[in-house]
Amino acid sequence: MILGPIGPIVLGIALWKLYKSVKAGTNVRPWAATVIATFCMVDGLINFSPWSFDTFAHNTVLGETFITGYGRFFDGAFYVDYNSGALGGIPNTAEKMWQYLAVFILMPMRVVSVWAFMQMRTWGLHFMKVSAWLYLFLWAGYTMAMSMDFEERMATSEFGLGWWLFNLFYLSPVFVLPYLYTVDKSRWCR
Repeated sequence: MILGPIGPIVLGIALWKLYKSVKAGTNVRPWAATVIATFCMVDGLINFSPWSFDTFAHNTVLGETFITGYGRFFDGAFYVDYNSGALGGIPNTAEKMWQYLAVFILMPMRVVSVWAFMQMRTWGLHFMKVSAWLYLFLWAGYTMAMSMDFEERMATSEFGLGWWLFNLFYLSPVFVLPYLYTVDKSRWCR
């Protein structure tokens, strides 16, 4: 999170090198695959990092600062009664279940599949589809679970609709899945 502002610079350098490779006539992956993979990698790591902080580092100064700051502005469950539950971090047990699912299974799977997808591996394409579907199911379940205690969570946030606005970033599978099913599989032949 601290090094996040450096990310666009690194991404810009990588895209410039890709552009120069295409101009030189070398065989590179399609631009659409690069953009989709980069978007999914960033999305997976953005979701993995804060939930990892809440799962493993909820008592640290850095963890409490970032997580309770997010809770103050967007989702009151990460602010009110924070670190009062049996597992630490957010006291909502339904939220903890979604965090464990994301931290231990889905987001690492997503990041690894994106890495293989960028290398044009066949299994990377297949696991991108699997992780996108799992991510869509996680988003649907998480949305339902968080909507059940909307009054307690969003009434304490600064902007009221914060979680619903922030939730738009979790919709990446809706945009990625159509591309993954229309891609030419013969290019992912390794």
